[in-house]
Amino acid sequence: MSEMCRHLERTAALLVAGLSLLSVSPRANADDRGREELVTMVDRRMALVSGRCTIRGSITVLEEREDITYHLIFDTSQSSLVLRKEGDAVYVRTREFQYYITNNGRVIRRIPLSECPRTLLRPFDIRGLGILAYPSHSLTDSQFEFLDFQKLGDYLLTAKIVGYQKEGSVARLTIRIPKRPQDDVSPLYRLWIDTKRGHSLIRFEQLDADVKPPKLLWWSELDWEKHRRVWVPIAFSQSVPHAGPFRASWTIEWEQVNKPVDPKEFALQTFVPPGKDALLFAMEKPSNNVVRLGKIRGPSPDGTEPAIPRTFYFNWSTAMYVTGIALIVVACLIVMHRRWRG
Repeated sequence: MSEMCRHLERTAALLVAGLSLLSVSPRANADDRGREELVTMVDRRMALVSGRCTIRGSITVLEEREDITYHLIFDTSQSSLVLRKEGDAVYVRTREFQYYITNNGRVIRRIPLSECPRTLLRPFDIRGLGILAYPSHSLTDSQFEFLDFQKLGDYLLTAKIVGYQKEGSVARLTIRIPKRPQDDVSPLYRLWIDTKRGHSLIRFEQLDADVKPPKLLWWSELDWEKHRRVWVPIAFSQSVPHAGPFRASWTIEWEQVNKPVDPKEFALQTFVPPGKDALLFAMEKPSNNVVRLGKIRGPSPDGTEPAIPRTFYFNWSTAMYVTGIALIVVACLIVMHRRWRG
């Protein structure tokens, strides 16, 4: 009898173990498949390294609609980007600085790369389009960190896959990002990836994980097209109903994909009117005083290359400090001279 009991116990244990494997294995496989889709999506976006495009559409905030046209040029191999808002300002980023150009190219503000630009025209990395809220409208310090798509991709890949489904070629993932020190909660996202069309992201949602069931905070939708073996976004829309509300709808026309960009296109002289001067300023921290750095001359009207003028720093506090030292030295020399004569 006891032998039969032990046999039944072993059989029951094996049955429980088998059921456990059946319940765990599909989830493990789903996690693996979801992870693979996410990694491939990020890798395919990294394949876009340079480009030139025109972005047309509208941005609506508090029911005030603005029709916009942007001209974007970027080359990640040069760490450079130009975002020009037609009829308005220009944002330029190079390896050394960020620049905000206004007044029809006559005023240039220089901003360190480490600072989030507090300007009306805000940059965005088109490779990350759809993943961050408010592109080119409202830039937070945490978003600014992710303007480098490599950092944004690394951020997404820290996610835990908490849900995975696939219908046809479209994989739907629910992911949770580990909470960072600056986050109030652990972010929860839902994304749809078209695995047949370059593993392109076609919908992205952020959910409020503090409520049950999670509430939809905002979403983006994108359409894609293949250029030179690289998938690029050709349509983008976003809605943030609880903040603003904010809506954006753009079409993106590509003129060039993954072709080298002439470094001269990122030079400041390019944005100054021909034959004119632009004043170059900087906001020097911690005082935040405006420092005049010099002048930038635009190209000659006949199209010849301008000489690149050397910029100079001028700061009143520094000038007064140097002048004070000079006066002290002169006074000491006068006193010493009088003593020698006496």
